[in-house]
Amino acid sequence: MRPSLALVSLFLLTSACAVEGDEPMNEPPGTASTTGDQGSTGAVEPSTTGVPEASSTTDPEVTSSGTNNETDTIGFCGNNRIDEYESCDDGPYNDDAGVCTMSCRFAVCGDGLVHDGVEACDDGNNFNTDACLNGCIKASCGDGFRGPGESCDDGNAVDDDGCPNSCSGGGCGDGFVQVGEECDDGNQAYDDGCLNTCMFATCGDGFTQAGVEQCDDANALDSDTCSNSCKKPTCTDGARNGFETDVDCGGVYCDGCLLGEQCNGNLDCGNGICKLNECVPPLPLDPPNCGGADVSASQVYNSIKGSCGCHGGGAGGLPFTTTESFRGNMVGVNSQTAAMKLVTAGDINQSYVVYKVLNQHSKVVGGRGNPMPLGKSLSDAQKCLLINWVKGGAN
Repeated sequence: MRPSLALVSLFLLTSACAVEGDEPMNEPPGTASTTGDQGSTGAVEPSTTGVPEASSTTDPEVTSSGTNNETDTIGFCGNNRIDEYESCDDGPYNDDAGVCTMSCRFAVCGDGLVHDGVEACDDGNNFNTDACLNGCIKASCGDGFRGPGESCDDGNAVDDDGCPNSCSGGGCGDGFVQVGEECDDGNQAYDDGCLNTCMFATCGDGFTQAGVEQCDDANALDSDTCSNSCKKPTCTDGARNGFETDVDCGGVYCDGCLLGEQCNGNLDCGNGICKLNECVPPLPLDPPNCGGADVSASQVYNSIKGSCGCHGGGAGGLPFTTTESFRGNMVGVNSQTAAMKLVTAGDINQSYVVYKVLNQHSKVVGGRGNPMPLGKSLSDAQKCLLINWVKGGAN
C-alpha cells in the first residue's frame, strides 16, 4: 500500500523545520548563530536555547555524591558509609560497646574496648598475668595463669597438690594436707592437735596441747617439772620426778625424805641430814674444850662485833648493832632453815649459831649454807666466849 501524498508532504515539512533551527555542523566553534541576538559591539551572544557552556572552574561545593559538603568527598566515621580505612560504619549507631566502634572499626578482643555481652574485659594488652586475660576473660583462680593476688595457679581442681584451689600457694596453713605434711588445720595455733608446722602434736614437741597435756618441755628428763608423759609431777604420783631426790620426796616441792632415802642436801631429808646422798640421823656437836666461865652478852658482842660487822646490815637475817640487839635477835629465835633455835639458853647442842661458828651446821637437820662469820673465822678465844655465854644461860 503506498503512502498518500498528504503524509509525504507533512514529513518533509517537519524535517525542514528541525534543520533550520539547528546550528550548522560545519560552522567553526565560537561563530554566532544566525538566530542569536547581537550586542552593541556587534558580538554575537550565545543562544539562550542552546546547551549551557561549561564553567571554566569547578565548584568546590559540588561532590560526587551530589551533596554540598566538602568533607563528604574525603569521607568520615559516622556518615553511615564505609569509606577508606574503615571496616564498618553504622552511622549514629556506632558504639564503643557495640559491634562497630566509634572509630568505625569492628570490635575485637584487644582493642581496649569492652564489647558488651561478648567480652568480660579488654585491657588492650597481651599479658596473661593481669586482671584480664588475652581472651578478654577476667582472671580467676584456676585459669592456669598466676594473676593479681594469687600465689599460684595450676589450672586444676586438685586441692592436695602444690597449689590448692584457693590459689594461695599451698604450704602449711592452707587447710589442705600437702605432700610432706601430716596435717593441716588452716590455722596458726600451736596448742591444738595439729601444730603450725603441719605435724601432729605429740608429747615432747615443746607445745602444750590444750586439754590433752599438762605440760611439754621438749626434753626426755623425768626429773624436771614436766614428766616424759607430759604431766606435771606431784608428790603422790609414785614416780621420782619434779626434781624429787627420791620417789615423792625431797626437792623443792615435796616433803623431806625418810632416813635411808636419797638426798642432795639436808633440806631433802625430813628427820635427818644428808650424808653421801643418803638421809641419816643428825650428828652430835663436837665443841672445843673451852672450860667453864661466866660470860655476858656484852662481852661476846664487844669481842665479835668487829668480825661480824656484816650483820649490822641484817645479812643472814641476824642483824645486831648493840648488845641488846645481839641478844634479842638470837636467844629463843627460830632459825630460818635448821630445825632448832639460833640460841637455846643453856644448851649448845640446840643452838644453831654455835654449829655455824664451828662450821658443823651440816650436822643439823635443815642446816645449810656457809659457816659464820662469812668469809672468815673467829679465833678459838672468841668461839669459847660464845659457847660459855650460851652454856651460862645466854644472859
